[in-house]
Amino acid sequence: MLQLDDPITSNTQENQMMPILRVSMVFLFFVLGCSEHRAGQTALPPRESQKSDKNPPPTLNGLIGQVTIGMSDSALLDRLGPASLDRGTIYWGGSGVKRMYFQIAPAKQIWFEIGGSYDGDKFGQVTRIGPIEPQTRWTRHGGDSITVE
Repeated sequence: MLQLDDPITSNTQENQMMPILRVSMVFLFFVLGCSEHRAGQTALPPRESQKSDKNPPPTLNGLIGQVTIGMSDSALLDRLGPASLDRGTIYWGGSGVKRMYFQIAPAKQIWFEIGGSYDGDKFGQVTRIGPIEPQTRWTRHGGDSITVE
């Protein structure tokens, strides 16, 4: 005997399945999205992965070791500025001579002296590198200008 589905009963059964179906679809899209995201992150060629493992980013001490006498003050700032906790500069008159201080740890600092107009071809270049020393008190005046006690 042929039995026809009752439209009211079958519609109710479909309505009961809708929340389960929706949750299943959301879960499926979430899993697929995570899988593609993860796959996109590890899609580097093997050489790039090995290269990054062998060349970790330099430490602050490593960056300090790369600073040399004769390096420009802008190169010094580009190298140590983002890696330091704080920085400031003591300016000596209008000669261009300055001492750039970098806070490299909560209680440590280092300074670099930069040549001025009286230094001829050393203008704007590192002329002296100070020691890593205990942090002193800095007083700010405006911009990056400081005095050190």
